[in-house]
Amino acid sequence: MPRLLPPSKPAIQALPPHAGIGAGAIVQPRGADALARALDDLVAQPEIGFDTESKPVFTAGQVSTGPDVVQFATAERAYVLQLRDAGTEDLVRTVLQHPG
Repeated sequence: MPRLLPPSKPAIQALPPHAGIGAGAIVQPRGADALARALDDLVAQPEIGFDTESKPVFTAGQVSTGPDVVQFATAERAYVLQLRDAGTEDLVRTVLQHPG
């Protein structure tokens, strides 16, 4: 599969402004039902944002064990996924491998 190039700075600047989402639209799905709903929402979107967070490393030579948290965002909702929670790794893998 060919790698996609990131959008150019002018292309990004041409995007319409986004008002953001409220705190109530930031969710941390836990449990099979909540993860299934999150997955259904994410794979139905034409685009999603993606970010990871890792526990900081403070000692030279120490190896990071992360990522620890994965975040996906749609235009209406953000999902914060703790990879240590059961089922979240499968959800992340499915979203990242989804052909859409």
